[in-house]
Amino acid sequence: MSKDKNLEQIKFYYEKQEFEPFITQEIQRASSEYQIPGFRKGKAPKGLIRKLIGEDRLKSLALEELIKKDVDEIIKEKDTLLMPSIENLEFTDEGTAEVTVKVHLKPEVTLPDYKDITVDRYVANDENIEEMVNERLKQLQSENAILDPKEGKAQFGDSVRLAYTVTNDEGRELFNQEAQEYDLLEDDKREIIQNSVGMEAGEEKEFRKEYAADAEGNKTGKELKYVYHMKLVEVYKKVMPDLTDDFAKDLKEVEGDSLEEIKSNIRQEAKEALNSTLKNSIKNQIISALVEDSDIALSDETLKEFLDSSIESMKKDSSYESEIERVGSQEDLNEQIIDANVYQLKKMYVINKVFKESGQELTEDMFKDYVERLSPAWGMTTEQALGFLEKDKNVSSKIHETIMQEKVAEYLMDKCTIVEKPLPTRAEEKEAEEVADKIIEEVEKTAEKIEKEDKE
Repeated sequence: MSKDKNLEQIKFYYEKQEFEPFITQEIQRASSEYQIPGFRKGKAPKGLIRKLIGEDRLKSLALEELIKKDVDEIIKEKDTLLMPSIENLEFTDEGTAEVTVKVHLKPEVTLPDYKDITVDRYVANDENIEEMVNERLKQLQSENAILDPKEGKAQFGDSVRLAYTVTNDEGRELFNQEAQEYDLLEDDKREIIQNSVGMEAGEEKEFRKEYAADAEGNKTGKELKYVYHMKLVEVYKKVMPDLTDDFAKDLKEVEGDSLEEIKSNIRQEAKEALNSTLKNSIKNQIISALVEDSDIALSDETLKEFLDSSIESMKKDSSYESEIERVGSQEDLNEQIIDANVYQLKKMYVINKVFKESGQELTEDMFKDYVERLSPAWGMTTEQALGFLEKDKNVSSKIHETIMQEKVAEYLMDKCTIVEKPLPTRAEEKEAEEVADKIIEEVEKTAEKIEKEDKE
């Protein structure tokens, strides 16, 4: 037996006498199932049947049974990642056989020192909370605004009543959206929003859009061309209500009898939401760093198996060629596929190892609690969600993985190094984005200059 990381190559040797029980079994089966001319079924001499089938064929059938028995034992005894495969099969002149079986075992992972995992804990201040309060108040104002029909062109800040259809290149209608209201927000980059700016009530407009993916983002391997036909039914100026006690009393979204009481309730909601978000941020950082800093022992042959399987799937859904074009070369695509597979395998086995180390066990109560938290977002009762998950084992499995991931992050919370940082304000974030954009712009200009000089 030889071993390369998670790959074992096991040699099996079969003596001539080991074949005989299976050969006898095959002869008996053939005798009972087939009518030999001149003999009743099951009454033909065994020597004749043996001659008719042929020694080579009988030995091959017997060897298949011997290998199957040993491969079944491998699967039973060893923790395999992939199905064992026969690498080599040789018969000798003496009638013996030698078979090499490749066994891809579940890989070993090496965990980092938990203290070396450094994550940021952002600490919110009053300014962060007040920003969230003001944003929520603006949202409430917008939701309760009076829409006053206006003449002239639609502008950002207005609302519009818009209908549109989508057709393919052949003119077949794929989607028909009846007129409904949209807020024209500058940050909303949807093309129906951006194209609405500058239009007037009653005006119609067309624009084309090309996709190389389906609705789930899966590459299709061909460009899909769609035509959007828009009709702007009405343009509205949004008249925002004043933030007064009367406004607060009429609100249904937030409880409170005065503006200050509304603000206080929103402030409390903002603190709870922000604390939850920041805690989840720490958990996500811990898992990302844990996986990134761990090592996994995967043989090159195992990686090739995953690469070949991924390429085969991409070819089946006609996305392989378009992915090569998108990435730039087959070599780069292969590298990306291998990296993605390594990351997923590493994440799975690292999480499992740390979860086991923590001494925790997945329980039905954990599962039910998680589903109870999710079910409102699914538009189901907890009982309905549990019934759905009973039928869909794939989703159930993903939920179990998510629960394990959460428990691992909580387990490591006090074992890794956490650095506290002030949470940036919206203004600080915007300033940082502008600085980053300028740096990227300068880098692109420099690259273009170098490329131009090289051509000259």
